[in-house]
Amino acid sequence: MHRRALLGHTASTAGIVGLAGCALPSTNTGPERSDRATLERIVLETETGQAEQMALTLVYAPRDDSTSRPVWGEYTVPASGEALTVSDFDGAPGVYSLTAQSVTHDTVAVVSFNSYGDAVGSGPHQFEVVITGSGDVWTNLNEAGEPVSVPGQ
Repeated sequence: MHRRALLGHTASTAGIVGLAGCALPSTNTGPERSDRATLERIVLETETGQAEQMALTLVYAPRDDSTSRPVWGEYTVPASGEALTVSDFDGAPGVYSLTAQSVTHDTVAVVSFNSYGDAVGSGPHQFEVVITGSGDVWTNLNEAGEPVSVPGQ
Protein backbone atom coordinates (compact mmCIF):
# COMPACT_ATOMS: atom_id res chain seq x y z
CA MET A 1 0.00 0.00 0.00
CA HIS A 2 2.84 2.41 0.82
CA ARG A 3 4.56 1.50 -2.44
CA ARG A 4 1.38 2.22 -4.45
CA ALA A 5 1.04 5.67 -2.87
CA LEU A 6 4.66 6.48 -3.63
CA LEU A 7 4.28 5.43 -7.28
CA GLY A 8 1.06 7.41 -7.59
CA HIS A 9 2.80 10.53 -6.26
CA THR A 10 5.72 10.08 -8.65
CA ALA A 11 3.38 9.68 -11.63
CA SER A 12 1.42 12.75 -10.58
CA THR A 13 4.57 14.83 -10.33
CA ALA A 14 5.78 13.66 -13.74
CA GLY A 15 2.36 14.40 -15.23
CA ILE A 16 2.31 17.91 -13.83
CA VAL A 17 5.83 18.63 -15.06
CA GLY A 18 4.93 17.26 -18.50
CA LEU A 19 1.72 19.29 -18.68
CA ALA A 20 3.51 22.46 -17.70
CA GLY A 21 6.03 21.97 -20.49
CA CYS A 22 8.85 22.11 -17.99
CA ALA A 23 11.90 19.98 -17.61
CA LEU A 24 13.50 19.19 -14.32
CA PRO A 25 16.85 20.94 -13.81
CA SER A 26 19.86 19.01 -15.00
CA THR A 27 22.09 17.44 -12.41
CA ASN A 28 24.94 17.18 -14.91
CA THR A 29 27.98 18.70 -13.26
CA GLY A 30 30.24 18.18 -16.27
CA PRO A 31 31.93 20.97 -18.19
CA GLU A 32 29.81 23.90 -19.36
CA ARG A 33 28.78 24.04 -23.00
CA SER A 34 30.76 26.69 -24.83
CA ASP A 35 27.93 27.55 -27.23
CA ARG A 36 25.49 29.05 -24.72
CA ALA A 37 23.27 31.84 -25.98
CA THR A 38 24.20 35.40 -25.12
CA LEU A 39 22.27 38.67 -25.09
CA GLU A 40 23.87 41.08 -27.51
CA ARG A 41 21.47 44.02 -27.52
CA ILE A 42 18.05 45.50 -26.87
CA VAL A 43 16.29 47.04 -29.87
CA LEU A 44 13.70 49.77 -29.18
CA GLU A 45 11.19 51.05 -31.75
CA THR A 46 7.98 53.06 -31.81
CA GLU A 47 5.09 52.94 -34.25
CA THR A 48 3.30 55.99 -32.79
CA GLY A 49 4.98 58.55 -35.05
CA GLN A 50 6.33 60.49 -32.08
CA ALA A 51 9.35 60.26 -29.80
CA GLU A 52 8.63 58.02 -26.82
CA GLN A 53 10.22 57.70 -23.39
CA MET A 54 10.93 54.07 -22.52
CA ALA A 55 11.99 52.98 -19.02
CA LEU A 56 14.03 49.77 -19.04
CA THR A 57 15.22 47.47 -16.29
CA LEU A 58 17.32 44.50 -17.36
CA VAL A 59 17.98 42.02 -14.57
CA TYR A 60 20.76 39.48 -15.10
CA ALA A 61 21.51 36.41 -13.02
CA PRO A 62 24.62 34.46 -13.96
CA ARG A 63 24.77 30.92 -12.70
CA ASP A 64 27.38 31.42 -9.96
CA ASP A 65 27.48 35.18 -9.29
CA SER A 66 25.23 37.75 -7.70
CA THR A 67 22.47 39.34 -9.74
CA SER A 68 22.85 42.77 -11.27
CA ARG A 69 20.93 45.37 -13.28
CA PRO A 70 23.16 46.10 -16.27
CA VAL A 71 20.48 48.33 -17.81
CA TRP A 72 18.38 50.59 -15.60
CA GLY A 73 17.07 53.92 -16.84
CA GLU A 74 15.05 55.83 -19.42
CA TYR A 75 15.71 56.00 -23.14
CA THR A 76 14.16 58.22 -25.81
CA VAL A 77 12.98 56.20 -28.79
CA PRO A 78 13.12 58.42 -31.90
CA ALA A 79 9.93 59.37 -33.77
CA SER A 80 11.64 58.72 -37.11
CA GLY A 81 10.86 55.00 -36.93
CA GLU A 82 14.55 54.17 -36.68
CA ALA A 83 15.47 51.67 -34.00
CA LEU A 84 17.42 52.66 -30.91
CA THR A 85 19.88 49.94 -29.91
CA VAL A 86 21.08 49.50 -26.33
CA SER A 87 24.21 47.35 -26.17
CA ASP A 88 26.40 48.81 -23.42
CA PHE A 89 26.22 45.77 -21.15
CA ASP A 90 27.97 42.40 -20.84
CA GLY A 91 25.58 39.86 -22.33
CA ALA A 92 27.28 36.73 -21.01
CA PRO A 93 25.24 33.53 -20.60
CA GLY A 94 22.71 33.63 -17.78
CA VAL A 95 19.07 34.32 -17.00
CA TYR A 96 17.77 37.66 -18.26
CA SER A 97 14.53 39.50 -17.57
CA LEU A 98 13.71 42.82 -19.21
CA THR A 99 10.91 45.05 -17.96
CA ALA A 100 9.97 47.73 -20.49
CA GLN A 101 7.58 50.57 -19.64
CA SER A 102 6.24 53.22 -21.97
CA VAL A 103 6.40 56.34 -19.81
CA THR A 104 3.99 58.18 -22.13
CA HIS A 105 1.32 55.47 -22.28
CA ASP A 106 2.00 53.84 -18.88
CA THR A 107 2.02 50.34 -20.38
CA VAL A 108 4.45 47.61 -19.35
CA ALA A 109 5.72 44.32 -20.78
CA VAL A 110 8.26 41.77 -19.54
CA VAL A 111 10.35 39.36 -21.59
CA SER A 112 12.80 36.78 -20.20
CA PHE A 113 15.08 33.98 -21.29
CA ASN A 114 17.47 31.45 -19.81
CA SER A 115 20.54 30.97 -21.98
CA TYR A 116 21.46 27.83 -20.04
CA GLY A 117 18.39 26.06 -21.46
CA ASP A 118 18.24 24.53 -24.90
CA ALA A 119 15.05 26.31 -25.99
CA VAL A 120 16.79 29.36 -27.52
CA GLY A 121 19.74 27.62 -29.14
CA SER A 122 23.20 29.14 -29.30
CA GLY A 123 24.53 32.42 -30.59
CA PRO A 124 23.78 36.03 -29.79
CA HIS A 125 20.19 37.19 -29.21
CA GLN A 126 18.33 40.46 -28.93
CA PHE A 127 15.35 41.63 -26.93
CA GLU A 128 12.93 43.59 -29.09
CA VAL A 129 10.64 46.26 -27.63
CA VAL A 130 8.09 48.15 -29.72
CA ILE A 131 5.55 50.75 -28.66
CA THR A 132 2.68 49.97 -31.02
CA GLY A 133 0.42 52.57 -32.62
CA SER A 134 -2.14 52.00 -29.84
CA GLY A 135 0.49 52.64 -27.12
CA ASP A 136 0.85 49.01 -26.04
CA VAL A 137 4.33 47.61 -25.40
CA TRP A 138 5.23 44.52 -27.42
CA THR A 139 8.32 42.46 -26.53
CA ASN A 140 10.12 39.55 -28.14
CA LEU A 141 13.36 37.54 -28.09
CA ASN A 142 15.02 36.98 -31.45
CA GLU A 143 18.41 36.21 -32.96
CA ALA A 144 20.65 39.28 -32.98
CA GLY A 145 20.57 41.20 -36.24
CA GLU A 146 17.13 39.97 -37.31
CA PRO A 147 14.63 42.68 -38.29
CA VAL A 148 11.94 43.48 -35.74
CA SER A 149 8.52 42.33 -36.91
CA VAL A 150 5.40 42.77 -34.75
CA PRO A 151 2.81 40.10 -35.65
CA GLY A 152 -0.31 41.52 -37.27
CA GLN A 153 1.37 44.81 -38.16
